[in-house]
Amino acid sequence: MTPSVGKSIISSMKDCCDPGILLLLTQFTGSGLMCTWSVLKMLDTPYSNLQGRCKEASQLLCTNDAHIFLLLAGAFAGLVEGLRFQFDNGNYVNLPVINLDRR
Repeated sequence: MTPSVGKSIISSMKDCCDPGILLLLTQFTGSGLMCTWSVLKMLDTPYSNLQGRCKEASQLLCTNDAHIFLLLAGAFAGLVEGLRFQFDNGNYVNLPVINLDRR
């Protein structure tokens, strides 16, 4: 069993304001967004493009809401992964190894 120190939600939210952690969370969010976009572009589905043909004759192109939803879901998954990476790893107490002097 690994000893751990409990962190409150408030202290974790305060830690999120640190510039280094904000950069890390931005990188994870961007990588989730880019991975989702890449997969959507590789697949030939109705969700592949940001714009699609309208069902109404009044407009030529309409925004594809499913594409935007999938991109935002990928960005959110990246953000959650970044939060888990940052705060699940930070809850463990680092215990130093005590060397025994055996003569």
